[in-house]
Amino acid sequence: YSLIPETDKAATHLKIGRLLLHSATGEKQAAQLFDIADHYNQGLQLLEGEEKMQLLELNRKAALRAKNSSAFQHARKYVEMAIKLLPATAWKSNYPLALELYTLAAEITFLCSDVSSMEIYVQKITEQAQNVKDTVKANEIRVQGYISQNRLSEALAKGLELLKQFNINFPKNPTLAHAVLALIRTKIVMGFRKPADLVHLPMMEQRKDLEAMSVLFEVLPSAYWVNSNLMLMIVFKTMRMSLHKGNCGISYYSYTSYGAVLCELG
Repeated sequence: YSLIPETDKAATHLKIGRLLLHSATGEKQAAQLFDIADHYNQGLQLLEGEEKMQLLELNRKAALRAKNSSAFQHARKYVEMAIKLLPATAWKSNYPLALELYTLAAEITFLCSDVSSMEIYVQKITEQAQNVKDTVKANEIRVQGYISQNRLSEALAKGLELLKQFNINFPKNPTLAHAVLALIRTKIVMGFRKPADLVHLPMMEQRKDLEAMSVLFEVLPSAYWVNSNLMLMIVFKTMRMSLHKGNCGISYYSYTSYGAVLCELG
């Protein structure tokens, strides 16, 4: 490799990348994904048009695979390259792809403990999003980032602001009376159902409800430390949502938390 002139290295990498891409199919190509992407990336300066978009897709897939393998720094390299390959008008001409890549970049930079870079990606999504629901995932990541830095009050404030998009509102500084009232409402919704009956509830299907449950779950740890009354109200809210809308992965945590509260009360 050291014998190849510097001026020829990009072309050599590109040639190898093309050979690997076109000679392998199916599982073999998937197994060589990182090698193919790496060679193509080093030949980027020689690419034009369609092949650049092909490379963008290679980097997107590589970023996802690296993230799922917990190789976060490698994932970051690939997602940043994919964003670099986006056309300047991508937010208008290919909105779903731009949103996906920036959201993925926000998640990966958070996983790399780079909250400041995560903020930049989230801010870009907030500025370019065509509707509020497209910012939910990014803002969830922002909340997680604040929690990771022990900025619990900020995490809670951002989470509560996000919940308003789902028409879920909590008092600014809830008291014990607020929590008791929420408990009474939950007991009324529970009615005469027994704990065993909860297993047979239908599954929650609406995306909006699932996203709301996810946000409630994300802000719960911050609420525990910042305002315990709010924490109780969140538990009761997730309980009522499960009873009204059906079960999801978070419902079972809600049930155990609700049971723990009832045990405390005797």
